[in-house]
Amino acid sequence: MRVRGAINHVSRCAHMAAMTPKLTSKSERLLERAIAAGAAHAEVYWAASTTRQVTFEGNRLTQVDTVESQGMALRVWREGRCGLAVACGPVDAELLVEKALALSQLGQLGDIELSDRSPVSWEIEPFEVSTEVLVEMGRDGIARLRELQPDALCNGELSWETSTLGLLNSRGMDCQFADYSTDGYLGVEWVRGDDFLEVDAGQSISPRPGQPASTRGLEVERWVEAIARRLRWGTDAVEIAGDCYPVILLPAAAELVLDSAVAALDGRQLARRSSPWCDKQGEQVMSSLLSLSQRPLLGPFGVPFDDEGVSTQAVDFVQDGVMQRGFCDRRFARRLQVTPTGNGFRPGLNHYPEPGLVNLVLTEPSVSFSQLLARMGTGLLVERVMGNFGELSGEFSVTVELGYWVDGGEVMGRVKDVMLAGNAYTALNAVEGLGASPDGLAHAGRDWAGAYCVPLMLVEEMSAIARY
Repeated sequence: MRVRGAINHVSRCAHMAAMTPKLTSKSERLLERAIAAGAAHAEVYWAASTTRQVTFEGNRLTQVDTVESQGMALRVWREGRCGLAVACGPVDAELLVEKALALSQLGQLGDIELSDRSPVSWEIEPFEVSTEVLVEMGRDGIARLRELQPDALCNGELSWETSTLGLLNSRGMDCQFADYSTDGYLGVEWVRGDDFLEVDAGQSISPRPGQPASTRGLEVERWVEAIARRLRWGTDAVEIAGDCYPVILLPAAAELVLDSAVAALDGRQLARRSSPWCDKQGEQVMSSLLSLSQRPLLGPFGVPFDDEGVSTQAVDFVQDGVMQRGFCDRRFARRLQVTPTGNGFRPGLNHYPEPGLVNLVLTEPSVSFSQLLARMGTGLLVERVMGNFGELSGEFSVTVELGYWVDGGEVMGRVKDVMLAGNAYTALNAVEGLGASPDGLAHAGRDWAGAYCVPLMLVEEMSAIARY
């Protein structure tokens, strides 16, 4: 349901609380019906959420939304074959069971991937952010940005969400957890003649058990500071020649090299022996400065258990550059003969679980931002990229969407019409420094870029292609 304009926040939260036991009861009846209809085993996965969102465009508040959603996925096994059926909104239990059983006839023969133990969940103290507060934060942030640059157009989006997930199966598992989060960004579009500069900054917050209430607020004033820094650096354009340069990757650009590393650690690729690291356990696979780990309790995207009902765990995948293990769902953990660590996730309700990560965290930085710039001396500082990257091969060729030229350890201005080309694994082996974020939105000197918690990475050399 979509609602525009003012909303009754108390009634929305009460509605969400009332919806949870109803979905639990529905899922129990659905499970019973599936077994009665001939399924040897069955699993019900359900999700419900309520989101409040405010949108700003062209310096103005343009939209206020409340979105509620719920869905249910039924997996059944009959005669060793699996079938999956999904319903969003109202659930017709008889029809859903009928579809799942019919689809099981087309499924492949395989083991039943179900646990008979309920995982440990967590309890987070509920909190709310009203639409009025979201609007006030957005307006205040935009007012500050317009003071910095009156002729720029400002936009943004701020939201609060509460969501609940539940999982139960015919082997006795019955678990659920509720989560709360705030999220948002502000951006500036600055046009000067034929020059266009677009910068933004934002934050995602989802408190974890034991964290104080002070961790629940969006720090809009720090977004403004980060945008001011980007505007200051990007005001003047600098022409550079194509060559090989040292490169510092800021957190938002880190996916350029990390996506390939994650693909190489994926249990599917390791089991199929298509990963370049399938025989590298215990060997050096990247710079000794780098460690990659999973920390479910650290950041905004953590969960207590995965979509197969396995408790998520802190796991070291790469330690001081040496590969320790990959990440797997139950199916590929069995094939690789390793213990599941809570890494089985569904890309959507209509998908089977597959290997996925929770909060990929890199090594803490060892030097400040200014010290890392000084160490590089001359080179590129890359904020955002766009193009082709993240493949298992590691090869990339990307446009520097937002980047800066550094000379003598000082940022001289923005570079335009520059591309980077190279290999992610080569770059990860060439990391020679880790620096703290300049934005002040970091965890121990690192910033969240999606589900990656990363410092600044100084890569010894990358190939830059420039128009000039």
